[in-house]
Amino acid sequence: MIEIHKKEECAGCSACASICPKKCIKIVEDAEGFDYPKIDLEKCVNCHLCEIICPIKNNQDFPSKTYTLCVQNKNEIIRSCSSAGGVIGAIYQAVFAQNGIVYGVGYDKENIARFMDAESLDDCFKKKLFASKYVSAELDGIFLKVKEEVEIGRLVCFVGLPCQVAGLCSMLNKGYDNLWVIDLTCYGVPSRKLYRKYIEYLEAKYNEKITDVRFRDKMFGYAAPTMTIEFASGKIKSQNCDVKSYLRCFFKDISSRPSCYKCHFKTVDRVSDLTVGDMRSIHKFVEIMDDDLGTTVLYVHNKKGQKIVNSINKYVVTAKILIEDVLSTSGKKMISCPQVNPRREEFFSEIDNLPYIKLTDKYCPPDLSEYLSNVIKSLLKVTGLYKTGVLKALKRR
Repeated sequence: MIEIHKKEECAGCSACASICPKKCIKIVEDAEGFDYPKIDLEKCVNCHLCEIICPIKNNQDFPSKTYTLCVQNKNEIIRSCSSAGGVIGAIYQAVFAQNGIVYGVGYDKENIARFMDAESLDDCFKKKLFASKYVSAELDGIFLKVKEEVEIGRLVCFVGLPCQVAGLCSMLNKGYDNLWVIDLTCYGVPSRKLYRKYIEYLEAKYNEKITDVRFRDKMFGYAAPTMTIEFASGKIKSQNCDVKSYLRCFFKDISSRPSCYKCHFKTVDRVSDLTVGDMRSIHKFVEIMDDDLGTTVLYVHNKKGQKIVNSINKYVVTAKILIEDVLSTSGKKMISCPQVNPRREEFFSEIDNLPYIKLTDKYCPPDLSEYLSNVIKSLLKVTGLYKTGVLKALKRR
């Protein structure tokens, strides 16, 4: 049976629970807010399947020669709702054109991120499947649902983090022509418990129900993304230190899963068909695409990945770019892990004892640059100058 001696040895992908023939493995949340397997020893028959398919314990073969493209969706609504260039939306468009089904991360009514299925673009908009979610999503047995749809012959697209895609492919243990697997460049997975406390804090402070959480809002353009919270009344909060507190902890490398600091999946060649990431440095390489509305870098790993690219060509604009140029600029997160904050253990030791904002202000207080950014963005919004691209110009000085 699978044993987790060190927490950095588990990415929480849930493949072990999905493969268990006796259903004796449950995925439970630990004290920090991350998922780990828990085994019912009385039911376990020591078949060792959980160990065999663990993507961390067993390296996967993925013979590929990756190349890269810059991509923008022609549909401006999809691109505006996306964190970058909207290529995931284009892939969804191609899947739906073939009566397929997609699985990605959206929000439920309580703003909890979880894997959901969608069978139309309307479904994707309603479930908010397009933009990035900086939180550990609940898998809810999604691998078995994917397997069921794939085995009846339906075209299925699964979009997840590298560890989740590796777990799915390992659990399936065979390739399927009708399964498109897409992973993301990833910097880490923040604590679900911290995210819940964040939502609860903001709803209590503003005495309103939150209806949308946008981690990479393009209100000020792609070059200057902002964290935005929308409430039931339509009120929007973005230029506030309390709204930015959750992401501040993430980018201070204090709130991510232990395995993220020693990620086993930070490689250029991957088991996925495609990897999707930001191309924030587009202005350096393809000036005509630098419109401040978002550009995606697409890593194409194999023949099926190329087939997917061919299927989305009518939905997107593309430009070739050398993979070396990507990895030296916007693509650094493809291969590099975050460095653990030395106060991380202390931070999580107080997560249940301190009120949310006292916790975040104690360990990750806002600095002068954040206050200045809030003031500048507020002034630009009031005056309407944010529409002129001035922030893009300032960011690139």
